[in-house]
Amino acid sequence: MKPEQQPGSGSTAPLDPKEYVSLPLALIAWPAVSAEALEALARECLRLARRMKRERPPGKPASQEVTKALELRSNGVPWHRVYWAVLPGYASMGSDAQHLTRDRLRDAVRKRRKANTKETAHRTTAPE
Repeated sequence: MKPEQQPGSGSTAPLDPKEYVSLPLALIAWPAVSAEALEALARECLRLARRMKRERPPGKPASQEVTKALELRSNGVPWHRVYWAVLPGYASMGSDAQHLTRDRLRDAVRKRRKANTKETAHRTTAPE
C-alpha cells in the first residue's frame, strides 16, 4: 500500500481493487493501530451488528382482519361466524371467491399463531 493511501492520511485517491485484500494486513502493519485495538474494534462491531439484528422491527404490518379473527377465535367464536364478521364483502362474493378468502384467512391466522409461538419461545430461552 502506498503511503499516501494509508487510512487516516486524508488522501481521497481510490485504492486499487488488488489492494483491497491487503488492506487488513496494512492496518495491522500500520504503526498507529495496534492489533489489540483492531480486535477490540472487530468485537464491538460484531456486538453492535447482533444487537441491531435483534431489534429489527417487523417488516410487514399486521393485518387487521387476521388480528380480529385471532381475537374472535380465542373467544370461542366458530369459523363460519368469523368469516362474516371479519372479511369485508364476504356476502357478495361467489362461492369460489369465498372459499379462497376463507382459506387465506385461516392460513394467515395459522401463520400468525406459529410466529407468535416462535417469538414467545425465543424470548423465554436463556441468553447465551
